[in-house]
Amino acid sequence: MSDTMTSTDFVISRTFNAPRERVWDSFTNPERMKEWWGPKGAKIVHSKMDLRVGGIYLYGMQMPDGQVMWGRMVYREIAPPEQLVFINSFSDEQGGLSRHPLAPTWPLELVSIFRLEELPGGKTKFTVTWRPHNATGEERKAFDGGHQSMQGGWTGTLDQFEAAIALCDDGSRETAAAQVAIKAGIKTGTEALTRLDLIVANVFKDDAGIRAQWERDRRQRMSGRRTQPPAADQPAKGEATTAQPAANSLVATQPATSTAAATDGGAAVPQPPGDDSSVKAVA
Repeated sequence: MSDTMTSTDFVISRTFNAPRERVWDSFTNPERMKEWWGPKGAKIVHSKMDLRVGGIYLYGMQMPDGQVMWGRMVYREIAPPEQLVFINSFSDEQGGLSRHPLAPTWPLELVSIFRLEELPGGKTKFTVTWRPHNATGEERKAFDGGHQSMQGGWTGTLDQFEAAIALCDDGSRETAAAQVAIKAGIKTGTEALTRLDLIVANVFKDDAGIRAQWERDRRQRMSGRRTQPPAADQPAKGEATTAQPAANSLVATQPATSTAAATDGGAAVPQPPGDDSSVKAVA
């Protein structure tokens, strides 16, 4: 890992133990930008990207003191996965140009070049170049005098970038996202099953046999076991002697009049005999 700097343009480089495509994705994906862009201690609270020549990336950066600073990138060249060129500047919340809130003589705009060089062993050298754009003499002087500050700021930013790349590399992000999706799916399924329980209890409140079979089927599905249902002429112990369906088709046995009372937003409700589907989603 090495950092370098020139005297006119500001240049800093670092080599990452990651393929070039992954590094490229980390600064062309608005969600990935949230993980590393900005100085240490800052947090991206708004990240909207229009990745095309002439498009804008608008971001809001919350500083440790709670202040939100806005910035934008206007893309000038996009050559994946090798080079990204844009004009970087401070902005207002709507994306309009604004001065550095703490340094009024700082260049209004900077040309920013992100260049990726593929290295042996699946590594990538990432080089950042900054130079003033359409700057006055006073602005250029402020820029030249700010190299040391930029060196420190970019070193911290690249530390965060390296951590984000490593997180992507070991699969932690994907694993975490999968866990969230699984938990959400379980929650949705549990809620749907609860609604179905209420529907069955309401529609078949006078048919103990159907309700008992529903409970058996429900337990079997939740336990992952498959058992043969009792024959139609052999009700389970303790159940009413009402005639039972010959198979696990709960829906096929119900009367057409039972559907009207079973509507529940988004729930599955039984259909009358003769319908091509066994359940229907009710909006």
